[in-house]
Amino acid sequence: MRLAGKTALITGGTSGIGLAAARTFVREGARVALCARDGKKAQALAAELGPGSVGVHMDVSDLDSIAAGAVLASEALGGIDIVFANAGITVFKPFADWTGEDFDKLFAVNTKGQFFTVQKAAPFMRDCGVVILTGSIAAKTGQPNMALYAASKAPALALAKGIAAALLARRIRVFCLSPGPTKTAVFTSEGPFANGAEKALATVQARVPIGRAADPSEQAEVALFLASDASSFMLGTEIVVDGGKSQL
Repeated sequence: MRLAGKTALITGGTSGIGLAAARTFVREGARVALCARDGKKAQALAAELGPGSVGVHMDVSDLDSIAAGAVLASEALGGIDIVFANAGITVFKPFADWTGEDFDKLFAVNTKGQFFTVQKAAPFMRDCGVVILTGSIAAKTGQPNMALYAASKAPALALAKGIAAALLARRIRVFCLSPGPTKTAVFTSEGPFANGAEKALATVQARVPIGRAADPSEQAEVALFLASDASSFMLGTEIVVDGGKSQL
């Protein structure tokens, strides 16, 4: 088991890539703290994961909530080996329709929340741990209706490098995992495409060289690689998992 005896704090842990990562990490021997705004849902899902995993309320747009959640997660797990700062939100709009509120909301969660999740969790991390930040290939290509979302995800790689340098003395390895199109809540009626979700998914998949979107479990397997000793000679780098969309 590749994560035997390890513990992990995962934000955005109740759906999509975060939940898939939690299941994958537990499968490989880890105990997990599922962190999300919906604490009750996090607790219910953690119970399904099995003994040793916990659900924690954490709103990554609120620094006090992040700090409190990090304490609770550390106390429940007995310390933290892996931080997967995965929580994020998606907003798509025509260029002329973006508002200051949209800007603040996106950056509060996707950028500020990501940085402070790691900062608040770091004191509870054991040396030689791993931090994974979720980026996006949206930051690599100009796309209509995605300007602010892409801008809010672009800092993930810079944060990974800066945090890696800051934590170097503790031998904590930091990475940026940048997914391409993935079958998450974005492509459901609850996502930004609303009633056009099925059409949006078909359109996106047609632009992926592999010809489909990823399953969240595929992103989780890459997160597992980064969280495990298999990535022991890697540091401060970005792993792109996008079916070739940003490459070809």
